[in-house]
Amino acid sequence: MPTRRILLILCLCWPVAVSAQNRVTMDTLARQVTASVRPSATLYLRTSKDIYETREDVWFRAFVLDAQSFTPFAGDANLYVRLVHAQKDSLVWKEIYPIQQGGVNGHIYLDPGLPEGVYWLEAYSARSVPERDHAFRSLRKITVTRDINAFRKPRTTRRKAGGVRLSFFPEGGNLVAELSNRMAFKAVDSTGGPVAVSGVLLEDGKPLFPIRSTHEGMGSFVFRPERSKRYRVAVNQAPDTLLLPEMQAEGWTLSADTRDTLFVRITPSAGIPRQRVYCRVQIRGMVQAIASGMAGEELRIAFPIQHMPQGIAEVTVFDEQRRPLAERLVYLHPDRQLKIHTRLAKTAFGSREKVSLTIRATDEQGKPVSADLAVSISDDLYGLADGQDILTHCYLSTQLRGRIVNPQYYFDPANTGRQEALDLLLLTQGWRRYVWDQNSGLVPPVVSDTVAVHVVSSKKKIARMPAVLAFDRPENGNREFLMPDASGQILLPPATLAIGRRIYLKCLGNEEVSLHADDPFRAIAAYRKTTLPAYPEVILPGDEAPELPRTGVFGKTLLDVVIRAKNGPGGFRDRYLGQLDSLAKLEGNTDYVGQCGILNCPAGDRKGKPVEGREYTEYIGNRRSEINAHPYAFSGNEMRRVVYHYPVFTEEELLEKFRLTRIQGYYPAKQFYEPDTDASSVSDFRNTLLWRPVLTTTGEVTVDFYTSDIDSSFTGIVEGIGNGGLPGRTTFHFTVKK
Repeated sequence: MPTRRILLILCLCWPVAVSAQNRVTMDTLARQVTASVRPSATLYLRTSKDIYETREDVWFRAFVLDAQSFTPFAGDANLYVRLVHAQKDSLVWKEIYPIQQGGVNGHIYLDPGLPEGVYWLEAYSARSVPERDHAFRSLRKITVTRDINAFRKPRTTRRKAGGVRLSFFPEGGNLVAELSNRMAFKAVDSTGGPVAVSGVLLEDGKPLFPIRSTHEGMGSFVFRPERSKRYRVAVNQAPDTLLLPEMQAEGWTLSADTRDTLFVRITPSAGIPRQRVYCRVQIRGMVQAIASGMAGEELRIAFPIQHMPQGIAEVTVFDEQRRPLAERLVYLHPDRQLKIHTRLAKTAFGSREKVSLTIRATDEQGKPVSADLAVSISDDLYGLADGQDILTHCYLSTQLRGRIVNPQYYFDPANTGRQEALDLLLLTQGWRRYVWDQNSGLVPPVVSDTVAVHVVSSKKKIARMPAVLAFDRPENGNREFLMPDASGQILLPPATLAIGRRIYLKCLGNEEVSLHADDPFRAIAAYRKTTLPAYPEVILPGDEAPELPRTGVFGKTLLDVVIRAKNGPGGFRDRYLGQLDSLAKLEGNTDYVGQCGILNCPAGDRKGKPVEGREYTEYIGNRRSEINAHPYAFSGNEMRRVVYHYPVFTEEELLEKFRLTRIQGYYPAKQFYEPDTDASSVSDFRNTLLWRPVLTTTGEVTVDFYTSDIDSSFTGIVEGIGNGGLPGRTTFHFTVKK
């Protein structure tokens, strides 16, 4: 018992009464974590709904959070957003948005010609660090359709899968002979989905005791293996028995348990000499405690966790040479989160009725706190079962490797077995036989908050660097003069990107040089080729999901949609390029229409320039020098009928012709449409009744909105970050009937 008391003191303020060597070792173990962690962001995307029809806007909020504390991250200025068709892997949208106060409120227009299917909405910033496991997590899944009526049918979750694959995960990392071991296991089918299994543990072919999974194909059992025996598992769902992982003759076991205190038990094999070991607890790269003690037969450590943050804690045991011996992941404070409470006057409303929604944010003790929230209310027909929310993203998806099924289960207080299930998830999903990679270097960023532009020349050396003019359109007056450095490089800061959505660059005074701008989206595309989307999955029980409401009026274009003009032949979305196109068509063009209406009339009396697409009679004879006035005679083969067309230039040809370089600036903001009255005579078929991407509250706030003419059920989602970086989420429901 005295050992436990000493170690408890060491955890609170290491080291108190320990040697100088121990002090150095503990400091080194702490620095191993902090030195490998740089300020970084985690990006969480929230959309106004899950299903969109073409010609709608995808409204989104990007939470840019500190990857350690989950408070708003101030280190990034630009958010690079892409929309990618998941099946075809084709890019359909790429824009840059300014990050303001740790977030971005944006929209993406869905073109009418967009293919139906599942899309990935992806976000990147300078310090959202790429993952080493080749998984990309800063994304949101949406579905695009041309006809929402197709989703009125029941949505099935039937999976055609066969076979069972069983994997084993010793607690602490290794199966050690002659010691008590906890062995976790996970059963999946051929698609990777969880499978409930039951069976028996066999010792040299003889049954020892039954085993079974308890949650999503996961389970565990405790046994003491003998060095001379062989152990296999037989399950009813698979024809063959499975051998357990290789057993070590000597080694260390590590077990952990959390309640109000984190209890850690470290056990060496009998043949290992008594020695000093160190136990470190870190959460998201923040060292919480380090304890040191002499391990003989068994060492028990009690870590106070009251002041540790919520989330996955990594418990690692080291020897005196700071070599890892065992590792275990545990989850601390699953109930510590931002509590969001909503209140409506009733649960059923009429069409075009004014509704008041009251939102209150508190901590776990019920005390009001300030919070940064996003609120959406949409028709249930436009919703899907989605495993991604702000809690699962921050606490699971970004912390664990591999596929996570039904992650919301672990954060729902109604699930009495969720803490035991969460422990199994960490034993299986987060387990690894320890691979020491903290000194392997940091992954370089994919993008930057600046855009690099280079002055290039066919000559080896540029005598004098030219000034560069940056502007969006001449008539706007938004311009900036830039000077390259000695190497000919200009780093365009966020202030320059704010000039406009499309920014033009032109060298002044030097005709022999040109500009080349780095494309950040090209770097993103190269990075994404090395990664796969990591997105949590929801598998509903049974074969079919609940049927959604069939009542209501659908199929109308939303009132808040603005349909952009399409490109016509030879047309340009960019107005300035259209002006340049007009200049280019006239430059060097000597064609004219005479007073007589003949194209390039040889009599020379000019009336004006020809009109694009108009049919003319054109003189094509060889007697032009002989004709100088009207009237004149001509034969039939000297005239022809033609439809006149000016030269056609591509955007690239126009930019080269006028010695311009174009880069992307910030995409402009747009206001989500909300009616402020119910008196309009125009039909109102809004399926999204409310979208408030930024709602700040210091305790309680009331939001008013109007229902539409849609007769259906609606779901509201409120989620965000509270004071101190606590994520939170809640939902509410109501119906609208005429």
